[in-house]
Amino acid sequence: MDTRILISCMSGTYCNHYSRTRILETIAWSFEALSTGKYPRCDPWGRPFTAQYHPHRMLVTISEWADVNPETPLMRIPGWSPWRILPDIMHICYLACTVDVITSCLLDWSDSASLFFNGSSREKRLTQLWENYRSWCESQGYDLADRASRKLFSTSALKPEAGKYVEVSQKTLNATAARYMAFWVASVSKKIAEWTGADPDMFRAGAAMGLAEIEMVCLRGGRVFSPPEWTHFEFGYLVYRAGLNKMGAIALEKKQTRWRQRPKGHGLEHLVHDFHGLNPRYCSNFLDEDFVRRSKKLAIQSNARFVSKHVLFRYAIAATLRWTDLKPE
Repeated sequence: MDTRILISCMSGTYCNHYSRTRILETIAWSFEALSTGKYPRCDPWGRPFTAQYHPHRMLVTISEWADVNPETPLMRIPGWSPWRILPDIMHICYLACTVDVITSCLLDWSDSASLFFNGSSREKRLTQLWENYRSWCESQGYDLADRASRKLFSTSALKPEAGKYVEVSQKTLNATAARYMAFWVASVSKKIAEWTGADPDMFRAGAAMGLAEIEMVCLRGGRVFSPPEWTHFEFGYLVYRAGLNKMGAIALEKKQTRWRQRPKGHGLEHLVHDFHGLNPRYCSNFLDEDFVRRSKKLAIQSNARFVSKHVLFRYAIAATLRWTDLKPE
């Protein structure tokens, strides 16, 4: 379809009439705001965007949750509340927003020869980038398991001529590697921006350094941010977002599929503004992903007739061994 109009489908199974109405009202409001070319002062229901607006956007009680959602098994769990639904920075940031910035920077830096990466072809410039990244990892003491694959620094992975946004397998760049690689991208983009002073390089550095600032605050902070930590966390997001928007506009002008604007970017905004004080590092999905990996390994070794029971039983044993002196075989 040769169109820029987005079409969205909602299943009535997962939301009631009230929910659908609110969603459609929001979509209509967003199109009206888009037609004026100005950021709206109020939300779709007339409430002004102020410093006190964000806390009121969250669902607080089960009754409020029930008003906008059909009955789900979650509501029947004793002690459950909407406050237990927390954002997952691993899938929102490390496997989406951070990967987009990393791949876009690699493509930008390898487009043509420069003072920093002067290979005669894109492949050779990507090889220079790989060598720079590998040296940086060794200087930081990162294990091989925490690094991106060599394959990421190749035209076969980035596909610069495909006309599509880059999709990277987790075998090439997993979440842990992406979160640490963000610091390398930030350091390289900062050096280039300081040397050239060009606007695109400054915007690119802003996007990369903003993500690095977010990760640094998460690594240094406790379960709940202090006010100064929260200020730096929010500042990092705003710098990242400003740089991403500028680079996205440049990419569109050049008709390049880079610096993607995706729904998870909006999810990152909610993570920053709607969960005041919460360090997302402590509610990430790393442990759940680890559970899936271990469960799959156990399932392969279990009898097919009793796989569910055996997997859960053996995982429960493995999980509780951490509190004993026993060692798994």
